[in-house]
Amino acid sequence: SGIIFASAGDAKTALEFFRSARNASESPILLTAEAWCLLTLGQYEEAIQISRKALELYPFVPETMLAIVEAHHCLGNTAEAHQWLERVRTQAPDNFTAKYLAAKWKKRSRNKKHLN
Repeated sequence: SGIIFASAGDAKTALEFFRSARNASESPILLTAEAWCLLTLGQYEEAIQISRKALELYPFVPETMLAIVEAHHCLGNTAEAHQWLERVRTQAPDNFTAKYLAAKWKKRSRNKKHLN
């Protein structure tokens, strides 16, 4: 299955599995898995598109929104990444990944201020 390949670090094969499964039944879970594979492969714009499609089916999946956060971050769209991160933190305040990213970015921001 796609999860096994993704766990083994083979995002390209995992992506093929998720896409073939999605052809049978489109679900936010499969779309989110596909988006994370796309992120791993550096296909950030497509990851955003797939994630948005997942959110149309089910508007609140923190992992889907975090894929959008990561894609925007990788594209250098810092403001957009922060907006999506705050959305996750508002809707899922106990989400570990959102807390981690917020703390990491806050620390990075403080370090940049000390260097200037």
